[in-house]
Amino acid sequence: MKADLPRRPRLLLTEDNALARKLILTLLDQLGYRADVASDGKEALAALRRGGYDLVLMDCEMPELDGFETIRQWRSEETGAPVPVIAITGHGGAADRERCFAAGMDDHLAKPFEPADLAAALDRWLGTTSVAPVLDPVPLEALRQLGERAGRDVVGHIVGLFLEQVPARLEALRQALASGDQRNVEQHAHWLANSADQVGARAASACARQMEDHARGQAEPVAWDQLDAAFAVTIAELRNLD
Repeated sequence: MKADLPRRPRLLLTEDNALARKLILTLLDQLGYRADVASDGKEALAALRRGGYDLVLMDCEMPELDGFETIRQWRSEETGAPVPVIAITGHGGAADRERCFAAGMDDHLAKPFEPADLAAALDRWLGTTSVAPVLDPVPLEALRQLGERAGRDVVGHIVGLFLEQVPARLEALRQALASGDQRNVEQHAHWLANSADQVGARAASACARQMEDHARGQAEPVAWDQLDAAFAVTIAELRNLD
């Protein structure tokens, strides 16, 4: 008899900003999670009433029904074990955290937060997570060792070029996709995949490589939003390197 596989925690992400949703969903994917999405407080309440969630990530600053009122309403009608709620706000002060806790939330993340901050918050409420880092440390360590031998900051140089050149390449790729120019899609995606490999950004590289292969007719398509979000997370991580 086969042993039952452990159930993956079911998450609900409530976020009205489309770009923020994409970034958070990408981070969750890299941490091994999937989440249902609500774009406002009313959708979140409807989802919570259907039940089955193990944790909620709640943006607090939304029009109409904001995150504070959404959770106040939910706590007033919730039955059974309380669902942990992690507040997501644009402020990190003590007063802001206290406002979240007073509304019935359990934890707090202030934008912009690091992947490690999200992983730690999930770990507090869901148990140990297996975190796949945004950046594979092996290529960066090889660059550091090369720099030590050469007496140069090779990591800083490569990362600087990445941060300087990737946004323009992403825009060129977006335009090529919009115009149906598969030759340029292939070329730009190839460049982006190689650049991501240099800094150990495996998820971003995989997205770009799949887009390159699709342009050649050799793979299934990958959504632009998925690739764009993967590179946005990579850029954020590289900007915070020591």
